[in-house]
Amino acid sequence: MSALFPTIHPIHETPGVLRHVSRLTGFFPDGARRIAFVRVYAKLHSATPTEALHCLEPELEVYPADDQGFEGVACVDDVARAAVLALQVYEMTHSAVALDLACAWLRFVKYMQGERDQRMINFILDEQGTRNGNGKTSYPGGEPWTLRALQAYATAWRVLRDGDFLDRFWRTPFPPTGNLKYAAVYALSLTDVYQTEPDRGLEQWITDTCDILVGSGPEYLRDACGKGEVEIYSYYQLAAVARAGRLLNKHEYLKAAVDTARNLAKPVIEGGFYHIYPGARGPQSVFDVSALGLGLEELYYATEDGQYQDMALQCAAWLDGANPAGVAIYDPETGRCNDKVFVSGEVDSKVGAESAIEAGFLHLLRSRLSGVRTGIDVDSGSMTPDEMSSVAAG
Repeated sequence: MSALFPTIHPIHETPGVLRHVSRLTGFFPDGARRIAFVRVYAKLHSATPTEALHCLEPELEVYPADDQGFEGVACVDDVARAAVLALQVYEMTHSAVALDLACAWLRFVKYMQGERDQRMINFILDEQGTRNGNGKTSYPGGEPWTLRALQAYATAWRVLRDGDFLDRFWRTPFPPTGNLKYAAVYALSLTDVYQTEPDRGLEQWITDTCDILVGSGPEYLRDACGKGEVEIYSYYQLAAVARAGRLLNKHEYLKAAVDTARNLAKPVIEGGFYHIYPGARGPQSVFDVSALGLGLEELYYATEDGQYQDMALQCAAWLDGANPAGVAIYDPETGRCNDKVFVSGEVDSKVGAESAIEAGFLHLLRSRLSGVRTGIDVDSGSMTPDEMSSVAAG
């Protein structure tokens, strides 16, 4: 399928980091409130993907997810993260376009939540919004997409102060998990709420979760207790423990985060990045870098030690050529990122939603730490508080 629906906003009015995700966005035909979904996968038709990366509106082929049988055309796992990215852009710029996109994507997350049991479903089967409630990667209450929804609700509450999102955060059942990556995402969501609701008894909740992460050592935070290999993909453990250490004044957390930076993050960066450390350098995707970069940024805020700022910016440099291909695989003005870089130096021609979103997070990190505004600022106007409330309400 190669045709895309028109974007909700003119491309030149959309912040660069959101442009590709906006191009991949469609709307339910009868969605009076503009329920927006983000198509999962896309591929550049050009034979030179690194050149086409910089074309504002190249020809794209979009296609559904079928990694584990037919899954669907869009999922909460992507759309919820797109909403978080747009909310972060709105925080930094007060862009009316960023807020409008965030609210349209948040409506999809709400649409995928069961009215009776509040459990999340992940995929829609088609562009009419038919929910996939019985798939291997889409069933009520699955861990990954439930956590992404919680993250979106927590961020929306923190940024917009809309009580509906806080209510949904509390009502959404968190599935018990032994996966420390998922536990880390949950801890980050809890800290988002804690920053605005510190008297809700969340400190113990955050502590219980982070104690498990810290206890997975020694030397660095693990994916599982006693397991030396770490999948760097979605490695949020460092970010969760560093942020909790700062907010809760937990010195043992900060020590565990510093140890992780020294014993894991440093060799990963100096070794040219990894997909699984220390066993496999590639193939690498931006999600092998973005979560680690966020962790180093959080550690910098917690310790004010400039070496962690430098390490976080080294992660952002992966987008510009500090990767096995030695070329830029992301353009913040188009918001497009190649899905994979192979150790051989080959660059994937696929440019899916997850890559654009995670690269956007990494670029915002760079903006926060170095002041770079490319791909963030546009003349699209800003919103007054009254206008903001009106858009958020739909």
